[in-house]
Amino acid sequence: MFDGSHGWPRYRVDQKKAVPAVSFSRAGDWLVVGMTKRVIPARPDELLPSMGGSLRIGVDVEDSREPAFADEGLDSVMASAGEAQALRRYEPSERPRLRAMLWTRKEAAFKAVGLGLRLDPQDLDTGPFTSPRIRRWPAAAASEPRFSLADAGAEDLGLPLPFVVAVAVREENSSPAYPATS
Repeated sequence: MFDGSHGWPRYRVDQKKAVPAVSFSRAGDWLVVGMTKRVIPARPDELLPSMGGSLRIGVDVEDSREPAFADEGLDSVMASAGEAQALRRYEPSERPRLRAMLWTRKEAAFKAVGLGLRLDPQDLDTGPFTSPRIRRWPAAAASEPRFSLADAGAEDLGLPLPFVVAVAVREENSSPAYPATS
């Protein structure tokens, strides 16, 4: 580990300083940490061929019992038109878990591209409930990043079943996914 004395912990790869790709999310008393094997260089010009490209990761965990996920009004703030229509096909008792699932996918994807909630969640369509994928990326972003999106089983992570977890891993490339500026 490279001792920078303060700030992020840094590591050396081929004698270059680098930081691991890490994402954190907390719900209730639970913390989920995601970390990739490949590293993000401390500076973009330090990406070395031996690193095999770099990855960014985003994770999110939510407790589907939170009152916000029972509120139909959340759909008009976070769900794309297709997602809202799909939600209405499910029984009301199933919708809080599905809303939490949609939210965690969106949050993980935005974290993986370093945007947080600077884009409108309604502009991101994360596909059907049974197989997460990006069906539509927000037009406000400069480009559509390449990444994988997955739901992680709460029980596989030792979390209570009402919790839902999503993970997004983005392959770094030359085109940033940051919002276009005018």
